[in-house]
Amino acid sequence: MSHFETLPVTVDEIRRATDRDQVLSRVKNCIMRGWTYNTDCTLDPFFSRRNELSLHQGCIVWGMRVVVPQKLRQLLLDELHEGHLGVVKVKTLARNYVWWPKIGKDIELMLKVCAGCQKNRNMPPEALIHPWKYPDKPWKRIHVDFAGPFLGSMFLIMEDSYSKWPIVKQMRATTAAQTIEVMRTVFSDYGIPAQVVSDNGPQLTRTVFSRY
Repeated sequence: MSHFETLPVTVDEIRRATDRDQVLSRVKNCIMRGWTYNTDCTLDPFFSRRNELSLHQGCIVWGMRVVVPQKLRQLLLDELHEGHLGVVKVKTLARNYVWWPKIGKDIELMLKVCAGCQKNRNMPPEALIHPWKYPDKPWKRIHVDFAGPFLGSMFLIMEDSYSKWPIVKQMRATTAAQTIEVMRTVFSDYGIPAQVVSDNGPQLTRTVFSRY
C-alpha cells in the first residue's frame, strides 16, 4: 500500500488501465485462472516471472513493484526523470517501486535525449566520499538518521558500524529532547559509543543535544 501511495497515479487508475491493456489484461487473467504453456512472445517476460506475480486491488504486482500498464508508463518515466539523477540512480529508484518489460531500455532512451541529464553526467563530483575507518570493536561508532514520516510516525535509525546491527525506534515527534531520551534508553541497554555520526539534522545540532 505504501508503494502505491508514492506513485503519481492512483490504484483505480492503474487498475482501469490494466484492464484495458491488451497484454496486462491477459496476464491478469492468467494470474487469476492459472498459467498454461506460453506460445505468445508478448507474454514471455511475465511467464518467466509467473510464480512471483500477484494481484493487489486489481493491479498486477511483481514482488513489491507495481507492474505499470502501457498507457501510464510515460507518466511514471517523467516522474522518475524529474530530478535528472542519471541512468544508474533512476534505474535504482524505479526498481524500488515499478516495473514493466524493457523498463531499463526505456529509461536509457529517455535520458539519452535529455540535455539536462547529459550535462549533469559530464560534471565532476563536487566532493569525495568520506572514507570511514572500520572500527575495531562493536558499538564504537554508530550512525544515526531519521526516516519517515511513515504511517504517522518518524523512526530513529541507529546502526553499529562494526556489526551493521540496526536499531529502529518509533517516534511521534523528533525534537532534540525526545531524541536524547530515546538515545539514553538505547545507550543504557548497549553502552555508550565512542562516536556518533549524523547528517547534522536540526535536532542533532541543537545546543541541548551538543551538551548531551
